[in-house]
Amino acid sequence: MTKIIWTDEQEAIISSEGNIKVNAIAGSGKTSVLVEYCKRRPNKKFLYLVFNASAKQDAIRKFKSAGVYNVDVFTAHSLAYRKIVPLNGYDVKNNYSAYEIKNILGLEGVGYYGYVLATHISRLMELYFNSTCDTPDELLKPYTQVLSSEEGRTFYSANKDVIMQGVKELINRMTDGQIGVTHSFYLKEYQLSNPKLGGYDCILYDEFQDSNPVMMDIFMNQECQKICVGDVNQQIYAWRGAVNALNKVKFKEYPLRYSFRFNQDIADKAMRCLDLKKIVKPNFERHDIIGTNPPKEKSSMAVLARTNLTLLKEAIDVVVQGRANKIYFEGDLKSYTFMNGVSVYDVYNLHFGKHEYIRNPLIKMMNKPSDLADYIEKTEDKNLEMLVKIVTKYGKALPSKFKRLNEINLPKEKRNEAEIVFTTVHKAKGLEYDTVKLMGDFITEDSIQEAQEKKDKKRVNIAGIMEEVNTLYVAITRVKNKLILTEDMEFLNESDE
Repeated sequence: MTKIIWTDEQEAIISSEGNIKVNAIAGSGKTSVLVEYCKRRPNKKFLYLVFNASAKQDAIRKFKSAGVYNVDVFTAHSLAYRKIVPLNGYDVKNNYSAYEIKNILGLEGVGYYGYVLATHISRLMELYFNSTCDTPDELLKPYTQVLSSEEGRTFYSANKDVIMQGVKELINRMTDGQIGVTHSFYLKEYQLSNPKLGGYDCILYDEFQDSNPVMMDIFMNQECQKICVGDVNQQIYAWRGAVNALNKVKFKEYPLRYSFRFNQDIADKAMRCLDLKKIVKPNFERHDIIGTNPPKEKSSMAVLARTNLTLLKEAIDVVVQGRANKIYFEGDLKSYTFMNGVSVYDVYNLHFGKHEYIRNPLIKMMNKPSDLADYIEKTEDKNLEMLVKIVTKYGKALPSKFKRLNEINLPKEKRNEAEIVFTTVHKAKGLEYDTVKLMGDFITEDSIQEAQEKKDKKRVNIAGIMEEVNTLYVAITRVKNKLILTEDMEFLNESDE
């Protein structure tokens, strides 16, 4: 068996002791480093926490392949599930739609008032579940900071008591077993129980930058050795409660700067991207990124976009122009056109007055597109807003366009046969592609400069800009070989020197 030669950076981590954090760029072999760390300590018992079920299976396979058997692999949710759900006899439900919450709580009112209430109840409840607050009351005022539109804040201010009452009633019904509990509910219950994970000498937490306060609190309250690993520049889930926990932990830091995924040209573009943060945060510092993978012949091709709308537009253009006969959408095509129980065809049928074909009860009760626009303003539902944009873009031609996409879209088991893979950044997280065409709907240097030059600096959402730069960085670092840029993204080729 060939002996692995570790880089100096990797060896420093493998040989370290005590609490540490590892800031690892994409493709730096961080999982292999953690596997070796555990392998060299056969007399210690490790817990390895990962982000999702697919990462769990991948980690189990890697530990087993390396002959390492002193490690238990869990997601934070699976730890919580086994301690909370069976003991209380709970049934688990993925989530509740606004329609379901409205019916459970008996929310009534003129028009779709009950749906708007239900949407805010759902969002405030999730905010509580992802926080370290002891009660949802602590978020009564902070919730307004989550709302970005004047319409949303006005509605909440006028109805906050009813919304908070709804949150508490929904939680009580879950607690009493009257309705199914969500995954966020039982994770929050687990955190509130102040759990102690006995029997482990060390806990390893991968993708730590995507932790929310609840998961971070569980991890930090353990008394054993702790190692957290991630990439501070890959945090793109603030909308889901993530807080870039790597920046908040004061452990000794070790970098992994060498990527075995891509070449130096891609590394240079990734650094150019990260340096955009200096426009709004002059004291921002980053590690150098070194690409070690030499260029290869072009093989598989992916199109990567920031939004569903841009991605679907490119896919339709590809089909119309005959540039591909076999395509694949990461996460399935339906996931780009069906959101929160609403299909793009529901919005299409509302737009063109075909109410008899509308299936979603919320959309069905609306009389005209302006009703939906009003609902979106009051709830700030970005998913519905995206569906409206798709319908507006393609109008009556939408059914024929989507029919053709469905005809040439391959099932998952035939993914490798696709001539082009289509994906958004959030669906591509953790994946890699040989060649990527990067669409032009990401943040740009000009757009950041324009925001920074506003006279009222309070209007500049620095945290939002930083995350948008992270989103672009994640897109760039999915590439193994070649990055194709649209005209809007050509600034990535420029040098700061």
